[in-house]
Amino acid sequence: MRELIATHARDLMRYKGVVAFAGLDHRVVFQGVHMMMGSDADRPWAADEVRESRLVFIGRNLPKDALIAQLQRCIAS
Repeated sequence: MRELIATHARDLMRYKGVVAFAGLDHRVVFQGVHMMMGSDADRPWAADEVRESRLVFIGRNLPKDALIAQLQRCIAS
């Protein structure tokens, strides 16, 4: 994620979301503005809740295909 943010920081106005990490029983809230980003542990996943990551990127001239490729590399790691 750091590489993705560093590469596109000038054009990223805001980004946020909930991330599901393997082995964690709680959600992780991720948010940032330009190069400043952070994450915090959130509430536990509910038993009937789908454990999936959802991210929103707000910016200008963002290369959708490149962002998706960089995010997929995070999943593969």
